[in-house]
Amino acid sequence: MTMDRISYRLSQLSDRERILLALLAAVIVPLAVLFLVAMPLLGARAEARADVAEAETLRDWVAARVTDLPPSGLSDAGLPDTAPPMGLSALEQSLVAAGLRDSVTELANRDGGGIELGFGPVPFTDLIAWLANVAPGWGYDVAAFRLERDTPGLARAAFSLEPTE
Repeated sequence: MTMDRISYRLSQLSDRERILLALLAAVIVPLAVLFLVAMPLLGARAEARADVAEAETLRDWVAARVTDLPPSGLSDAGLPDTAPPMGLSALEQSLVAAGLRDSVTELANRDGGGIELGFGPVPFTDLIAWLANVAPGWGYDVAAFRLERDTPGLARAAFSLEPTE
């Protein structure tokens, strides 16, 4: 539509119709933009801030639990003790000995000799104490891990382990 057509159509409208059209343009369109664009963005921003606050709380919680751990096993040279990778059954036996086997949700071999290990709700201090005791000599490096706070004192964890080179 050209300006002439718009002008002609507006001149054909009554005063009341022009006022309603102006009201539509001045009030309803900005409200539609507000509710369809701005409000969802504000909601997403608030959700992102809540996620950041939760992540910071988890970080602080993990940092507070680190002080509860015994020092890690180091060799006399100050380097971590390494050994050939323990098998899946040896890893499972260490979990049984630590009382964590019932919390394991995944324990499987990966291609290339790695292991996938997952835990459901497990006491965080027990998990970290087991990890600190077994990790120095188990022959694996943690390639990836995910740690989520479940309820106070409990965590969910997933580890991808690769043989130490």
